[in-house]
Parts: sequence; structure tokens; C-alpha cells
Amino acid sequence: MDESRAPTYAQCFKSMAVGLAPLFILFGIAAIFGADTVRINRLPVHGPLALLYSVVMALLLAALCATFQKLGYFILSRWPRREADVEA
Repeated sequence: MDESRAPTYAQCFKSMAVGLAPLFILFGIAAIFGADTVRINRLPVHGPLALLYSVVMALLLAALCATFQKLGYFILSRWPRREADVEA
């Protein structure tokens, strides 16, 4: 993959964060009302703190996924592109 065509880390992070945000916010809202959807050190967290933890976890997971995505783009950029055999 051409390095100039690969998305930046910020673009990768934003796309992951936007995709993960609704799910993690839903988990945080459920935890506010007593569901055991957010856990820290195997202990359930409830109340407004659960929403904060769920947003932080979404950002950390988005950063981790974006890092692996950019690593994949870097590795793929090291292989030469194959030319397509097109008959005109």
C-alpha cells in the first residue's frame, strides 16, 4: 500500500472511537442504573463513575485498535504491489 494513500493515525483513531462510542456509552448508561456492565478489577462499578470509566475504556480500546491498524498499514507498505494483468 502506498504510504501517501494510507490514513493517518488520527483518522484511524477517530473512526474506531466513533464506532465504539455508542456501545460503550450504552454500557455506561446501563451501569448507572445498576447493571453490572462496567467492571474494574472484577468489581462492578455503578453510578456516574461507570459512565466515565466506560468512555475512558472506549478511548483506550480505540487507541489500541488504531495502533494495530497503522502497524498493519506499515507492514503492508513494505510489500511491492502486484500489477494487474489487464487485457485491452
